[in-house]
Amino acid sequence: MIKKVFVLFAAFAVLAGSSVAAEFTVGAGVGAISSPYRGQDIKLLPEPYLEIDSKYFYISFPFQANTPLAPSAGIHLINTSPFTLNVKGSFMKDQLEPDDNDNGDMRLLDKRKASLGGGIDITARHAFGIFSREASMDILGTNTGMVASAA
Repeated sequence: MIKKVFVLFAAFAVLAGSSVAAEFTVGAGVGAISSPYRGQDIKLLPEPYLEIDSKYFYISFPFQANTPLAPSAGIHLINTSPFTLNVKGSFMKDQLEPDDNDNGDMRLLDKRKASLGGGIDITARHAFGIFSREASMDILGTNTGMVASAA
């Protein structure tokens, strides 16, 4: 699975090299990631920060401790200053090892593995604020369900 994610990001990186108008940001850090699941320990993970944004696509490896943000790449279907609509793929890094959990109820849950999500996001920018919506689901079939957010 990780190889598939790497190939996806590598393909976008090759496209970024050929785009004159792309903006690049590079960095590195360590993220303290708290699990959304009760009874899980905080994990320290090395996380690169790479962002490439062009008129047609973007790649983002965010370093955001304690947030659900994860590496993602997408194609801008609409990319105007007040409005963007993207089709994207992102690494879904929420994992659960029920046997490692100290909560009895959590031990009854199924194991959750990291996977690749696919979906859309919409952002509208106005003088009074930014509104954003996102929806994605596991496209590798590792887990079931859907993730949605609004801000």
